[in-house]
Amino acid sequence: MPFSYKKVLIIGATSGIGRALAEAIVERSDANVVVTGRREEKLQELVDKYGNDRESSATLDVAKLETIEGFLKTITSEHPDIDFILHNAGIQRGAKFHEPDTLDLNALTTELTTNYTSVLYVLKYALSFLLSKASAKTEGSGGRGEGERNKNVVIGLMASGLAILPMTRCGPYSASKVAVHQLVYAPPGPAGEDGCENSYASSPSWSELDWHGPAELHDAKHQADITNGGNIGMRLNEFVDERWTALEAGDESIPVGMAKRAFDVIEPTRKEMYEKMDKMVAGSEQYESHRAQ
Repeated sequence: MPFSYKKVLIIGATSGIGRALAEAIVERSDANVVVTGRREEKLQELVDKYGNDRESSATLDVAKLETIEGFLKTITSEHPDIDFILHNAGIQRGAKFHEPDTLDLNALTTELTTNYTSVLYVLKYALSFLLSKASAKTEGSGGRGEGERNKNVVIGLMASGLAILPMTRCGPYSASKVAVHQLVYAPPGPAGEDGCENSYASSPSWSELDWHGPAELHDAKHQADITNGGNIGMRLNEFVDERWTALEAGDESIPVGMAKRAFDVIEPTRKEMYEKMDKMVAGSEQYESHRAQ
């Protein structure tokens, strides 16, 4: 089925996967895109390329957690037709725990804040907006307010293949993506009851994160021990093609490349066990009391 969303907010779109998806959405669908990131000049390149009627931009540094609430209030006020929010912002740093004196705790804390803590902030301040859209009635035979709920709203979280198969050289990054991957099980439950029925657990493998040059995620300026980081993993255009096919199909989990092989082996069993545990807990008096609060 075709990509059915009207406007997509991509948090983290100055380069790599976020930028490529912003381009793909405009080129392959009728949806418009709001791109965000730290570097205004990179965002403006997208606006200049596709025009203000298809792309708009706003600067945001998700590591500055105190700015996220105000940003989302402003952006959803300016773009009330947003129906898909994708948190794509992320950074990766190496960490040699066998050489503790080399550990930069400030850098590792920023990595965790960017990759995971900011996700919590986005969920808190974006879900109310999306749930209000999901709860709104679509126009039915009896007039406005008489139709079915609008369930075509999504919040997407970007995990990683390293959430399933962690890598020794970047343990904190892997841990941050494990957190995101596990968190993705949470929104579909409570949110789904109010109509926001999909949450994408997007799991890219090690990828080339720029169309025309080295991957910034693996760039030597951030990770000096990596050589030719742009050549790691699948090509970005192949990654986007696989992702786009899954988005059009409405898949809730979208692993691609090497991550898909690991996902297909591990996740079905994990999900089955999770669902059994969740049902067991859901039947407890303590759980029902908590939900009623």
